[in-house]
Amino acid sequence: MGLAQKQRVVDILLKIMVQSEGFLPTEIGALFTFLARQMAKQENSIMVNRLLFEQVLEHLTNPGDETRIEERQQALMELLQAGGLAQVNEERVLALAEKAKFYRVCEHLYEKHQQFDKILECYLQDPSRKLQVFYFIEKILNHPKRTNEEKKALEEKIISTIEQLVDIDNKRTSQILLEFFPNQILAVVKALNNMPEILYQFLQGLFSNKDLNSSGPTGSNKDVPMVDPMVVETYIDLMCQYNFNQVHNYLRRADGYRLEETLEICRKYNAMEATAFLLERAGDIYGAFKIMLEGLQTKVKEITDEILSSNEDLNLEYLASWNALQSRLLVIIQLCQRNSNKMDQEEREKIWFPLLEAMMAPQRQLRGRVNIKYVNEFKELTRHLLNNMMGYISLPAILQRVVQDPAYNTGKFGEIRELIMGMFETYNYERTLLSTTTKLLNDDLHSQLRNLCKTANHVYSSHDDACSFCRNELDADDDVEIVVFRCGHVYHLSCLGGGRQTNEDVISYSCIKCTRHQRLVPRVQHQRIVPSKQSTMPSFRARSRVASFRESRLNTHQLQALEILRKCQKTPRLSFIDELAQDENRRMQGSPIKRKEVEDNLTLNLAPAGKENFVSEF
Repeated sequence: MGLAQKQRVVDILLKIMVQSEGFLPTEIGALFTFLARQMAKQENSIMVNRLLFEQVLEHLTNPGDETRIEERQQALMELLQAGGLAQVNEERVLALAEKAKFYRVCEHLYEKHQQFDKILECYLQDPSRKLQVFYFIEKILNHPKRTNEEKKALEEKIISTIEQLVDIDNKRTSQILLEFFPNQILAVVKALNNMPEILYQFLQGLFSNKDLNSSGPTGSNKDVPMVDPMVVETYIDLMCQYNFNQVHNYLRRADGYRLEETLEICRKYNAMEATAFLLERAGDIYGAFKIMLEGLQTKVKEITDEILSSNEDLNLEYLASWNALQSRLLVIIQLCQRNSNKMDQEEREKIWFPLLEAMMAPQRQLRGRVNIKYVNEFKELTRHLLNNMMGYISLPAILQRVVQDPAYNTGKFGEIRELIMGMFETYNYERTLLSTTTKLLNDDLHSQLRNLCKTANHVYSSHDDACSFCRNELDADDDVEIVVFRCGHVYHLSCLGGGRQTNEDVISYSCIKCTRHQRLVPRVQHQRIVPSKQSTMPSFRARSRVASFRESRLNTHQLQALEILRKCQKTPRLSFIDELAQDENRRMQGSPIKRKEVEDNLTLNLAPAGKENFVSEF
């Protein structure tokens, strides 16, 4: 359809619906919306008179009409983007859009003038786009072309609307503050002081993000800024009011708070477990134990009164108070165990025996007055306590305290036989466990020493009669020191150059061949063994003709050198043989004369026992 035909259709519709009667306002409104969208699509090629255009604009921005709001806003938006409102004052369009709550139109107009703080207000007022406000804030603050003045205006708007932002998403709000405005956190806390619930939500998000960033992998998050201790303590104070049961767990994993101030907060709200934790952290073990013991005694009294006053048969396992008692007992036992190793015997008894007394007292009170099963339940808890005490309190002291208690010293031995036998069984088990562990450790130590001795008795020898570096004969000069490595290579000491000084008397050398091939570097430690003038170096060929080498004895220097070799052995001898065979084959192939000489002297050469004064220095 051509433009002229479209214009004719528009004129006919206007003539029928505007100049005639019988059409509903909603139908006329639909026509105006259609007309506005057509004008936007045709880039103002559709012509209407001025009066009709004003009617279209008034209809689109009518605040009293709550029907088809999104469609009308979209039509006005398209008309605005196409330039169809160029002849209308922009301020008038903005005022009409604000009254009609066309927030996307307002955003479009504000963006032309970089009024980002007002755009933020549009997001907050628009129910369908509230969650997008955080994306908008991050986009503007991260944009490199935005000026400091624009960002500052947006920052002030964020602080002034922090209440609404927290209500939308407390975690995203605190994340933005942590990332962009960490210096404003304290000011925000003070501003929200009169709204404790909103403040608690904000701090929840703040510390949730802080913990998440702190526990992230290195380099994956920006540095987490330090939060003022007063902010942390404010959060703990609010947690005591709104989430009391989480205070203790939070204090265990959090940091950044001051002990004295936090302790005062916990005492104010009677947070016993949190107070005990802080006292223990401050080093006041007895203070922490006293608070925990008071809580335990309160629970014991509560259960005892419930048992005595009940006319029905109670199943303690299903009582919430009984489960709470078991939990408190476990916590206080752990407190005693953590700190008993720091105390002497007398100090340990000051915390363990009052705890034992607290568990024995209800048995005396209930004995003979209620069903014996209730007493047995308390005895079971006492048995658990005694088993944990035995690692820190001597067995005679425990037995004496138990036997002297009125709950156990009356009646026959059979009444306490089970308790005492249980203690002895635990004692025997721990003694057997200690003995078995000691034997296992001794066996491991013996095996290691045996392997070391076996290694020290291994013999090292070289099947080459020439230096592996300079290829000169080893027996050319009796005064030249040589070094044999556990890999089988042999060198003149002078060919190795300066070794590596490991301590005052020992120099460490490395095999040149093995180091060059990037293999495991065998090292020997050389202790500057100087041969005597009488020491001679027999040729390797002559050694095969000496049958009585094994029967002779080595001198002191030789024994010392061999002992060092034995301590350094780590590689299997089979690998040495293979490597020596390969070296020998290469040497024989490269020198026909040497190959002939080896063939003439091809005999089995064992490691020399040393008939002559044979010296190899390491």
